[in-house]
Amino acid sequence: MPSQVTGASQTALNVYQALYGQAPSNPLLADYKSTIATSGATAFASQMTAGFAKTSSASLATTVLTNLGVYSDALAAALTQMFDGYGVAARGQILLNITTLLSNLEGDVTFGAAASAFNTKIGNNFTYASNAANTTPGVYTAPVAPVVLDPTYSITSSAASVNEGSAVNFTLTTKNVPAGATLAYTLGGTITAADVVGGALTGTVTVGFDGKAILPVTLTADALTEGAESFTVTIASATSAAVTVSDTSLTPAPVAQTFALSSASNVNTGTAANDIFDGSLSSTSQQTLNTCDTLDGGLGNDSLSAVVNSAAVIQPTLTSIESVGI
Repeated sequence: MPSQVTGASQTALNVYQALYGQAPSNPLLADYKSTIATSGATAFASQMTAGFAKTSSASLATTVLTNLGVYSDALAAALTQMFDGYGVAARGQILLNITTLLSNLEGDVTFGAAASAFNTKIGNNFTYASNAANTTPGVYTAPVAPVVLDPTYSITSSAASVNEGSAVNFTLTTKNVPAGATLAYTLGGTITAADVVGGALTGTVTVGFDGKAILPVTLTADALTEGAESFTVTIASATSAAVTVSDTSLTPAPVAQTFALSSASNVNTGTAANDIFDGSLSSTSQQTLNTCDTLDGGLGNDSLSAVVNSAAVIQPTLTSIESVGI
């Protein structure tokens, strides 16, 4: 592809590259473009080569061809002969001719690669000289894109197992994560929100200046017999090893109840323990077990003892009462 820099800018940059092998300063490029607009390209090129009037044709040929990236002994000899043949006054026009020719040779088998490199260099020189901050000639340096390293995450726990009612600390260790970054976490596994103090299985942690974050998790002593459970912590792409929660907070054993019946209607339901239903006579010697009563022993080995002082037949509703004594 031919040079994307055109007009006075291309002329100025081509000649400057050929003579000095770099880009002019921003003020110089502005001055050169003004000269070209006023006096023409040939006059400008002649003005530039006038500073090399005492330079030998051979030395100038070597400099120009090296700066254009096409030096060879054969080309150097040919260009030297051309400089000598046409004289010092024609050097400017010769530079214009060979730089224009080179910029249009990208499709050439022999000089295509050199032409492409030259056009790229002219484009870079234009970028350099167009920057007002560049007040001296120089070589364009392409900006280096910052290296962005992928973040990494790992999680360790302070214990492999923990009892209900105790806490375990999870340490998140990161690399290439900025301090102050807020990251979401999730507690997974067989635990539920009820197993965690605070009742939340999700939340956030903040990465410190050391690249770490600490997540304390306290398990509730829920007084329920549910067997061992386990859970993990996931943050970003990392998941911790599972931590076992030992079921040390068990469901309390049932406490047996004694139900003292009254002479009024009784509706009682027992517990899972061995309950007693007491149908002794009331303080006024009235029987307390009657047909209107509904008694359910529930679980356990339950018993009913009652005193009946009436000849009437009574038919209370009895459920799950294993022992009855009248």
